[in-house]
Amino acid sequence: MNGKKIVGIVIVVVLAACLFSVFTITKFYKDHKEQPNSENREINKSKSLNLILPQATIISNSR
Repeated sequence: MNGKKIVGIVIVVVLAACLFSVFTITKFYKDHKEQPNSENREINKSKSLNLILPQATIISNSR
């Protein structure tokens, strides 16, 4: 493979990843705007933190 082909593939992959992340973020916010209840928001916040940082939440829960 020549260098230009590799650079083109990398650019396409990065663009696809950006579009995918934007799509998932907008979907996430649409789902959570339908719940104005602050208690639900706290539950969802802890759920998303558990998805992002499972090790940290396990450590903080074990204390």
